[in-house]
Amino acid sequence: MTFLARMMILLWGLALAGSSYAVDLAGVAIEPRTWIEGQELALNGAGIRSRFMIKIYVASLYVAEPSSKAAGILGQPGAKRMMLTLLRDVSADTLLDGMQAGLKKNLGADELAAISPQNEQLATIFRAVGEGRKGDRIALDWVPSQGTIIRINGALRGQPVSGEMFYRSLLKIWLGDHPAQEDLRDELLGRH
Repeated sequence: MTFLARMMILLWGLALAGSSYAVDLAGVAIEPRTWIEGQELALNGAGIRSRFMIKIYVASLYVAEPSSKAAGILGQPGAKRMMLTLLRDVSADTLLDGMQAGLKKNLGADELAAISPQNEQLATIFRAVGEGRKGDRIALDWVPSQGTIIRINGALRGQPVSGEMFYRSLLKIWLGDHPAQEDLRDELLGRH
Protein backbone atom coordinates (compact mmCIF):
# COMPACT_ATOMS: atom_id res chain seq x y z
CA MET A 1 0.00 0.00 0.00
CA THR A 2 1.40 3.39 -0.95
CA PHE A 3 2.07 6.17 1.51
CA LEU A 4 -0.69 8.28 -0.07
CA ALA A 5 -3.23 5.45 0.26
CA ARG A 6 -2.31 4.95 3.93
CA MET A 7 -2.68 8.69 4.58
CA MET A 8 -6.12 8.75 2.90
CA ILE A 9 -7.29 5.81 5.03
CA LEU A 10 -5.93 7.49 8.16
CA LEU A 11 -7.67 10.79 7.35
CA TRP A 12 -10.92 9.02 6.53
CA GLY A 13 -10.73 7.10 9.83
CA LEU A 14 -10.11 10.31 11.77
CA ALA A 15 -13.08 11.98 10.08
CA LEU A 16 -15.35 9.08 11.02
CA ALA A 17 -14.06 9.00 14.58
CA GLY A 18 -14.58 12.73 14.95
CA SER A 19 -18.20 12.52 13.88
CA SER A 20 -19.19 10.66 17.05
CA TYR A 21 -17.85 13.27 19.46
CA ALA A 22 -19.10 16.68 20.49
CA VAL A 23 -17.37 19.65 18.92
CA ASP A 24 -16.73 22.91 20.72
CA LEU A 25 -18.07 26.20 19.37
CA ALA A 26 -17.47 29.31 21.49
CA GLY A 27 -17.16 27.09 24.56
CA VAL A 28 -20.42 25.26 23.82
CA ALA A 29 -20.33 21.49 23.30
CA ILE A 30 -22.31 20.64 20.16
CA GLU A 31 -23.40 17.03 20.21
CA PRO A 32 -23.43 15.18 16.87
CA ARG A 33 -26.80 13.56 17.67
CA THR A 34 -29.86 14.10 19.80
CA TRP A 35 -33.20 12.32 20.32
CA ILE A 36 -36.80 13.50 20.35
CA GLU A 37 -39.47 10.99 21.36
CA GLY A 38 -37.12 8.13 20.58
CA GLN A 39 -36.27 9.47 17.10
CA GLU A 40 -32.57 9.99 16.52
CA LEU A 41 -31.66 13.30 14.91
CA ALA A 42 -28.31 14.27 13.41
CA LEU A 43 -26.60 17.62 13.63
CA ASN A 44 -27.22 19.43 10.35
CA GLY A 45 -25.01 22.38 11.29
CA ALA A 46 -24.17 24.92 13.96
CA GLY A 47 -22.98 28.50 14.12
CA ILE A 48 -22.81 31.66 16.18
CA ARG A 49 -25.43 34.41 16.04
CA SER A 50 -23.79 37.76 16.58
CA ARG A 51 -24.88 41.33 16.26
CA PHE A 52 -22.59 44.34 16.12
CA MET A 53 -19.62 42.03 16.86
CA ILE A 54 -21.31 40.76 20.05
CA LYS A 55 -21.84 37.00 20.25
CA ILE A 56 -25.42 36.29 21.35
CA TYR A 57 -25.95 32.53 21.04
CA VAL A 58 -24.80 29.31 19.41
CA ALA A 59 -27.50 27.81 17.19
CA SER A 60 -27.52 24.07 16.41
CA LEU A 61 -29.97 22.45 13.98
CA TYR A 62 -30.86 18.75 14.27
CA VAL A 63 -32.89 16.80 11.70
CA ALA A 64 -33.53 13.19 10.68
CA GLU A 65 -32.01 13.63 7.20
CA PRO A 66 -29.28 16.29 6.99
CA SER A 67 -29.47 18.59 3.98
CA SER A 68 -27.56 21.59 2.67
CA LYS A 69 -30.76 23.06 1.23
CA ALA A 70 -33.20 25.09 3.31
CA ALA A 71 -36.16 23.72 1.34
CA GLY A 72 -34.99 20.19 2.14
CA ILE A 73 -35.03 20.97 5.86
CA LEU A 74 -38.29 22.96 5.86
CA GLY A 75 -40.17 20.29 3.89
CA GLN A 76 -38.75 17.33 5.78
CA PRO A 77 -41.29 15.37 7.82
CA GLY A 78 -40.57 14.25 11.36
CA ALA A 79 -39.03 15.73 14.47
CA LYS A 80 -36.56 18.63 14.37
CA ARG A 81 -34.67 20.67 16.94
CA MET A 82 -33.23 24.17 16.89
CA MET A 83 -31.04 24.55 19.97
CA LEU A 84 -29.98 28.02 21.08
CA THR A 85 -27.27 28.20 23.74
CA LEU A 86 -26.93 31.71 25.11
CA LEU A 87 -23.45 33.24 25.16
CA ARG A 88 -24.61 36.21 27.24
CA ASP A 89 -27.56 37.27 29.39
CA VAL A 90 -30.49 38.19 27.15
CA SER A 91 -33.97 39.41 28.08
CA ALA A 92 -37.02 37.60 26.74
CA ASP A 93 -38.07 40.79 24.96
CA THR A 94 -34.73 41.01 23.14
CA LEU A 95 -35.01 37.40 21.96
CA LEU A 96 -38.64 37.92 20.95
CA ASP A 97 -37.84 41.15 19.09
CA GLY A 98 -35.21 39.29 17.06
CA MET A 99 -37.61 36.46 16.32
CA GLN A 100 -40.40 38.85 15.32
CA ALA A 101 -38.05 40.74 12.99
CA GLY A 102 -37.00 37.42 11.41
CA LEU A 103 -40.60 36.35 10.91
CA LYS A 104 -41.53 39.69 9.32
CA LYS A 105 -38.57 39.51 6.93
CA ASN A 106 -39.39 35.97 5.79
CA LEU A 107 -43.18 35.76 5.80
CA GLY A 108 -45.90 37.58 3.93
CA ALA A 109 -48.75 39.40 5.70
CA ASP A 110 -51.14 36.46 5.20
CA GLU A 111 -48.62 34.00 6.60
CA LEU A 112 -47.97 36.21 9.64
CA ALA A 113 -51.71 36.52 10.25
CA ALA A 114 -52.14 32.74 10.00
CA ILE A 115 -49.61 32.10 12.80
CA SER A 116 -50.60 35.05 14.99
CA PRO A 117 -52.19 32.93 17.78
CA GLN A 118 -49.15 30.64 17.94
CA ASN A 119 -46.84 33.63 17.87
CA GLU A 120 -48.66 35.10 20.88
CA GLN A 121 -48.39 31.77 22.71
CA LEU A 122 -44.62 31.73 22.06
CA ALA A 123 -44.31 35.31 23.36
CA THR A 124 -46.24 34.41 26.51
CA ILE A 125 -43.92 31.45 27.18
CA PHE A 126 -40.75 33.53 26.72
CA ARG A 127 -42.03 36.45 28.80
CA ALA A 128 -42.91 34.05 31.63
CA VAL A 129 -39.27 32.96 31.68
CA GLY A 130 -38.01 36.53 31.82
CA GLU A 131 -34.29 36.80 31.28
CA GLY A 132 -32.11 34.12 29.75
CA ARG A 133 -28.73 33.67 31.40
CA LYS A 134 -25.40 32.93 29.78
CA GLY A 135 -25.22 29.15 29.26
CA ASP A 136 -29.00 28.63 29.11
CA ARG A 137 -30.05 26.12 26.46
CA ILE A 138 -33.31 26.86 24.67
CA ALA A 139 -34.64 23.92 22.65
CA LEU A 140 -37.28 24.68 20.04
CA ASP A 141 -38.49 21.19 19.10
CA TRP A 142 -40.97 20.09 16.47
CA VAL A 143 -42.70 16.98 17.79
CA PRO A 144 -45.23 15.82 15.17
CA SER A 145 -47.61 14.30 17.71
CA GLN A 146 -47.67 17.46 19.88
CA GLY A 147 -46.44 20.59 18.10
CA THR A 148 -43.65 23.00 18.97
CA ILE A 149 -42.21 22.18 22.37
CA ILE A 150 -40.05 24.71 24.19
CA ARG A 151 -37.57 23.55 26.80
CA ILE A 152 -35.12 25.70 28.68
CA ASN A 153 -32.26 23.78 30.27
CA GLY A 154 -34.32 20.63 29.76
CA ALA A 155 -37.43 21.94 31.58
CA LEU A 156 -40.66 22.11 29.60
CA ARG A 157 -42.03 25.65 29.33
CA GLY A 158 -45.68 26.31 28.57
CA GLN A 159 -47.96 24.13 26.51
CA PRO A 160 -47.08 22.78 23.05
CA VAL A 161 -47.69 25.30 20.27
CA SER A 162 -49.83 23.71 17.55
CA GLY A 163 -49.26 23.76 13.83
CA GLU A 164 -46.37 22.60 11.69
CA MET A 165 -46.66 25.82 9.66
CA PHE A 166 -45.68 27.71 12.81
CA TYR A 167 -42.53 25.61 13.31
CA ARG A 168 -41.54 26.00 9.67
CA SER A 169 -42.04 29.74 10.07
CA LEU A 170 -39.72 29.73 13.09
CA LEU A 171 -37.04 27.91 11.14
CA LYS A 172 -37.26 30.54 8.41
CA ILE A 173 -35.86 33.05 10.92
CA TRP A 174 -32.53 31.25 10.47
CA LEU A 175 -33.00 29.43 7.14
CA GLY A 176 -35.29 31.73 5.13
CA ASP A 177 -34.45 33.92 2.14
CA HIS A 178 -33.74 36.79 4.54
CA PRO A 179 -32.12 35.04 7.51
CA ALA A 180 -31.13 36.64 10.79
CA GLN A 181 -27.51 36.23 9.63
CA GLU A 182 -26.43 34.81 6.26
CA ASP A 183 -23.24 33.11 7.44
CA LEU A 184 -25.19 31.51 10.29
CA ARG A 185 -27.72 30.13 7.77
CA ASP A 186 -24.84 28.66 5.76
CA GLU A 187 -23.35 27.09 8.89
CA LEU A 188 -26.72 25.62 9.96
CA LEU A 189 -27.04 24.14 6.47
CA GLY A 190 -23.55 22.65 6.74
CA ARG A 191 -22.16 24.86 3.97
CA HIS A 192 -19.15 26.20 5.89
